[in-house]
Amino acid sequence: MMEVTSRGDDVHEVMAMSLRAHEPLPVPDLTAQVARAAFPDGCLGMRLRDALGPVFRDDDFADPFPRRGRPALSPGQLALVCVLQFVERLSDRQAATAVRERIGWKYALSLELTDPGFDFSVLCEFRARLIAGKAERRVFDRLLKVCQDHKLLGSRGAARTDSTYVLGSVCVLNRLELVGETVRAALNAPAIAAPRWLGG
Repeated sequence: MMEVTSRGDDVHEVMAMSLRAHEPLPVPDLTAQVARAAFPDGCLGMRLRDALGPVFRDDDFADPFPRRGRPALSPGQLALVCVLQFVERLSDRQAATAVRERIGWKYALSLELTDPGFDFSVLCEFRARLIAGKAERRVFDRLLKVCQDHKLLGSRGAARTDSTYVLGSVCVLNRLELVGETVRAALNAPAIAAPRWLGG
């Protein structure tokens, strides 16, 4: 379960967090039942979990955390939150809200429906810890390995494994979608404000 962390934590207290790694948990029964009732055809978080299983493990990020200190949130879960956040182009605040509110995200993260989530500042602190421990590449490498293990990427094919190239391609697709939505919004605005003029 994720632990609520307040924004009042000072830097020294945050850096004193320790990691107590746990094995990935299965999706809670009630979360799975409600998610499948709400999304019979699945959603992004559900498809990701069903296709790849628990992508990240706490042990993948053990060394950036000290052995002593108050328990840290699950880095495996936080890494997956960062991936979902990037895919949906959400701010830290929006991503933390999605963990609390969205059933598909709770399904992907193996959280109970009643899980309160965490403060949005935790994501910035997590990324800073990865960078300080030179472990930021592990998120991308682990995701690639899981995709290869599930035969979604060929081990000796022509697939590019350069993170800059992959992230750049995703950004281009997102920008194209944003342009399309902008055009749609621009056409809808005069349809509401001046329907007679538009009809003419």
